[in-house]
Amino acid sequence: MKAVGNLLKVSFFLALKNLLSRKRLFAMTVLIVALSFVSVTFTSAMIAGVSETMNNQLINKMYGNIIIEPREGEVYINDVDVLLEKIRSVPGVKGAAPRYYLGGNFFKNKKPYPAAFGFMAIDPVEEKKVTDVYMDVSRGEYLTEKSRGELMLGSHIAGGAEQYIMPEDETLEAEIGDRLKAAFGAGGVREFRVKAVVNPRDIYAVMQAYITIEDAEEILGIENKASVIAV
Repeated sequence: MKAVGNLLKVSFFLALKNLLSRKRLFAMTVLIVALSFVSVTFTSAMIAGVSETMNNQLINKMYGNIIIEPREGEVYINDVDVLLEKIRSVPGVKGAAPRYYLGGNFFKNKKPYPAAFGFMAIDPVEEKKVTDVYMDVSRGEYLTEKSRGELMLGSHIAGGAEQYIMPEDETLEAEIGDRLKAAFGAGGVREFRVKAVVNPRDIYAVMQAYITIEDAEEILGIENKASVIAV
């Protein structure tokens, strides 16, 4: 046993001597281990923060907390007024906003604009209860129930140095009060007056053009339906 004890003492002494003789290597090893731990912790926290921010952006600027879609195989939600009444009667529901999604092309300098944009038709009053895009109006005024033939443009469509991806000459370079023509597959060509520009700093919302439910139903030739309901 005494021999084993002496052997352990000698081993410990030699190991300690070896470490002390390589102070720089030892310090570097400790530093690398510490930095690795900090890096993993920081990266995890950063990813979690980015994910939470993106989720909040999608909820507050685009989708709300719940999206109700049409039945499988159907294009629209039918009898939307009846469904909206049921949804709004559920305790805890603050708002339920019907929407239509349309595809269309704007004209720029009397020529079809090369990029197709999404048109979102909204009920301006109900939409305020579901998303807060109304708080992101940077120019002009938010849509109202009486906004027939008017639209709001996302900053990436309108331009005006508010976009952070597209060059200015690739936008519509639109100002408040401008009249823009847009072509829809089902509804022909319509003219809209630019009522507002919104800059919600969300990659999806800034690429949208917003019109009213009434204008969309006139373009599509339908009523009392919706592409989705945001809750």
